Amino acid sequence: SRADINLAIANPSYLNTALPNPFKGILPAATGFGSSTSINAYDLRRPYPIFPGVFVNTNPVGKYWYDSLQVLMEKRVLKSRAAGVLTFVVSYTFSKSFEANHRLNDWNFAEPLIHELDNNDKPQSFAFSGVWDVPLGKGRRMLANSNKAVDAVFGGWSFDWIYTYVSGYPVGKPDANFSCADYRVTNQTFDRWLNNDKTCYSDRAPYTLRNVEDRFPNIRNPSEPSLNIALQKTFKFNDRWSFQLRGESFNVTNTPLMPGPNTDYRSPNFGVITRSQQNFPRLVQLAGKIYF
Repeated sequence: SRADINLAIANPSYLNTALPNPFKGILPAATGFGSSTSINAYDLRRPYPIFPGVFVNTNPVGKYWYDSLQVLMEKRVLKSRAAGVLTFVVSYTFSKSFEANHRLNDWNFAEPLIHELDNNDKPQSFAFSGVWDVPLGKGRRMLANSNKAVDAVFGGWSFDWIYTYVSGYPVGKPDANFSCADYRVTNQTFDRWLNNDKTCYSDRAPYTLRNVEDRFPNIRNPSEPSLNIALQKTFKFNDRWSFQLRGESFNVTNTPLMPGPNTDYRSPNFGVITRSQQNFPRLVQLAGKIYF
């Protein structure tokens, strides 16, 4: 209760006071509460003291919601077969994901659920993709008069790509008293992703309630754009048999994606991003498929 919390703040030993154990002889002797002759005041002040492991981490009244603005543009250009048909799609989403599914202090049943950003919130999402029939070979703009051998090698290729960028996840917020002006830093680097001046942080007093949200709304994990491409050609032998050759490359630019920063203000690596790649490095693969 709030009265107990106020007493504990004024006298930190209040909830550690040893009292006669009312559960001795009632609970099995193999359990801690069943064998000890004393119990501290903190355990007796739980909502269900006989069940010390009961917490409300999830609650059926919790909820999630998602609001977004979604824009999509699709266009077909270079419509002639000679120039190579090109179709592209541009999409953009601006969104917010919220949750109210838990308490900051899971033992405090009187505390309302906290309304905050969901840990999967990614407000910015952009994608640019397309397919292009490469204008090489018979009937195309280049190598239009090539013989069968040249056309078999260079004609009939199509190229497609997907370029994406998505915001990083929100960074977890330290559970500590903060005495400086801003959690953010002017020149953000992997060695100082957030304000990691430890003089700005101090422990909460014993038995005080956490009152800072779980994650920052304005500090996010690193994010990088990604480009995937593919080139394919279909060889037709007759009306029934054909063979498709396809080459693909993922993360073409070989751009590493780093994890979020260390958010333990007691750690020597607080605010530092470990150089540990989270995504796949550049991958190239070739595949063949027979149709019949």
